[in-house]
Amino acid sequence: MAKADFICSIIIIVFSLFMIYNCIIMPKYEEWGLYATPGMPPFIFFSILLIMGIILLRRSVFLRGYKIQIKKDHLLRLYHSVAVRRFAVALSLVIFYSFLLGKIHFVIISAVYIFTNIYIFKGTIWWINFIISIATSFAIWLLFKVIFLVPLP
Repeated sequence: MAKADFICSIIIIVFSLFMIYNCIIMPKYEEWGLYATPGMPPFIFFSILLIMGIILLRRSVFLRGYKIQIKKDHLLRLYHSVAVRRFAVALSLVIFYSFLLGKIHFVIISAVYIFTNIYIFKGTIWWINFIISIATSFAIWLLFKVIFLVPLP
């Protein structure tokens, strides 16, 4: 597992640094105070994730996980793995969501994102999925935008 930990830790560190950078360049609403800065909660989350990635990297280096030999059969097994395909689909959906966030109203893009996730990963039948996705995205919008007065993209 040291080799897998080494690879995962590199991915976690790079992704965390990318997201921390994005949190820093997010628009700030200084007149509302620090609590209303939309980049603050993800900044804290990804900072913690970065620390955990560094700890995982340190542990894997200590166990010599950096001695990686890539073979063709390993890559083929990885390519045909159901877990890797599901991860790729989930990551693609997150990236797609993040690019459309701010360009399309929050409730609409969030409902589509939730609906697509539930549909792809076969959570429930389509009409229950539709109700769940609309209700959840509207409740999140209502809670943050109207009750907590936190600006959403």
